[in-house]
Amino acid sequence: TTGRFNVVVNCSFLLAALTYVIVSSLGFLTFGENSQGFILDNYSFRDPLATAARAGVALSVIFAYPLLFHGGRDSMLALFGQDNPSTWSLRIVTVVLLSVVTGLAISVNDLTFVLSLSGATMSTLLIYVFPAFMFGALVKNCTCIHTYNTNWEVKESLWMMWFGAIVGVLGVAVTVARTFF
Repeated sequence: TTGRFNVVVNCSFLLAALTYVIVSSLGFLTFGENSQGFILDNYSFRDPLATAARAGVALSVIFAYPLLFHGGRDSMLALFGQDNPSTWSLRIVTVVLLSVVTGLAISVNDLTFVLSLSGATMSTLLIYVFPAFMFGALVKNCTCIHTYNTNWEVKESLWMMWFGAIVGVLGVAVTVARTFF
């Protein structure tokens, strides 16, 4: 039922949030204000558990990247109206995107900046902006009767979207200011 689903979702988010708070708090309590952006950089390279954790992160990135790249590339092509691109255009876009990403990876050596920038942009997009767009499209394409509550919910979602956009821009500004100024 919907009620049981909501309970499972809420408990899952609560468990994920608690896990994040506990792990980040323990990392900060371990190193205090000397904590680096990538917490594993605080541990010695001779520590076998830290080395195993670094290997796990490396494997996670190595095996997740192709999946993320493929989905991102195809979504970008679909965004520009290329739902069924030719083999050559697919190859060209792949080479260009890989070149840009590789160039950025070579030139950016501070993981803190990358994580902060992606957190400032993607978290606000996923939490505030995209749901408002999806809800607006759902209501627009719905054949059901629109009530006062429906119209009010659409307005609330637009306010939520603008709030998320402002928070995202501020987050990017703070990230850039702390890194470069």
